[in-house]
Amino acid sequence: LYVGDGTEYSLDNPNDKLMFSLMDSISEFDNSVRTERLRRGKLSKVKSGGWKGGPPPYGFEIIDGKLSPHKVEKRWVKRIFDWYLEGKSIYQIQLQLQKNGVLSRRGLVVWNTNSVINILENNTHYEGYSTYTDHKLNETVITHNPPILSSTLIKKVRDRFTLRVNKSNYVKHTTLLRGYLVCGHCGHSLGQK
Repeated sequence: LYVGDGTEYSLDNPNDKLMFSLMDSISEFDNSVRTERLRRGKLSKVKSGGWKGGPPPYGFEIIDGKLSPHKVEKRWVKRIFDWYLEGKSIYQIQLQLQKNGVLSRRGLVVWNTNSVINILENNTHYEGYSTYTDHKLNETVITHNPPILSSTLIKKVRDRFTLRVNKSNYVKHTTLLRGYLVCGHCGHSLGQK
């Protein structure tokens, strides 16, 4: 085994095996300390009202470490919700966004179906709050941000969204368990063979 600067370790030699085990343990300890520091730093940042990290949801930008409505994107979020309430499908909303040249969060003109669904589905940022849970401490923190949409509009969309059923017209084999194959976590239908 060659490590770092080209030092050779023979794992058959007890001394080399001990050195390698020690280096491995120290590396593991260092990673654990770093991970714990990052977790506590994120929790502290969220407790002070800051963004937890990662890209912000569509419609927001990060200013001074906090979520703030994006001037252009927030209008499109409103349009997406309005279109959905008017009865447009996810696919029709995608086409409308592409037709209007609206760029996705990744800067693409072509919108992904899941991107539109994530905007419409359980995204509490648009109401003005979000939750962050530290699973190690079992602590949940609620942070507040400026709302983009009214809670009545969001409730109407969520009510319509819960009625949405993903159905396919193509069924190759009908089986007795088809209706029972659902994810216990999210409730989505599972495929079968």
